[in-house]
Amino acid sequence: LITLWAIRSFAIGDLDVAVTTPVEAAACVAFITLMIPTVAIVGRDGGGQLSLALTFTPHRGRLIAARILALVFVMSIAAVIAVVVVGTVAVVLAGGKYAELAALIVPFVAVAAMTWTAFVAAITLLVRRGFVAVLILLVGFILLPLLLSSFGGVLPEFLREVSNQVLLYSPVTFAFDSVALTKSTVLGIGPLLLSQLGLAVWSAIGVALSSWVFVRRSF
Repeated sequence: LITLWAIRSFAIGDLDVAVTTPVEAAACVAFITLMIPTVAIVGRDGGGQLSLALTFTPHRGRLIAARILALVFVMSIAAVIAVVVVGTVAVVLAGGKYAELAALIVPFVAVAAMTWTAFVAAITLLVRRGFVAVLILLVGFILLPLLLSSFGGVLPEFLREVSNQVLLYSPVTFAFDSVALTKSTVLGIGPLLLSQLGLAVWSAIGVALSSWVFVRRSF
């Protein structure tokens, strides 16, 4: 909503970016915001809360699958609601124009929110502590890419190339690019689909690794 206000303040409310930019900003903010409840919910397992659950569901693979599936669906719905609300406001303020663009991003947000939530849950399961998971996610996957993006140009050439590759294939980059609605108006949905795939690969690796550790861990 702040992005929407800023765009209209600069008198570009009649352009498609008056709809696309606030919508993708809402999606990105939703991803970061929903990371906190995901970590809080999964992080409780580190305190021994799983003992009772394992008593009723001794098959650990089924338990972890059920927990992650429940999380990804709830968080996906929350992200979609946020995007629909902002998109509706943006379309109304734009006089009803570009509604099809706002609608286009909804399925991309739903899928990306699922894979991002699964990735966050996997990291939290691996470290077993919510606080540590938040530090890893904020520093390693959000702040570090932002720093590399902002100050990578002052690094030596070799390190600059490494930082560019790290930034390019970061899960956060994939998450944000998977809902880059403004780019899609020029490049089509191909880049969005590739970013969705990249995020899905990160998520699959994280879930597979965390599941492997989880079924062998003592509680």
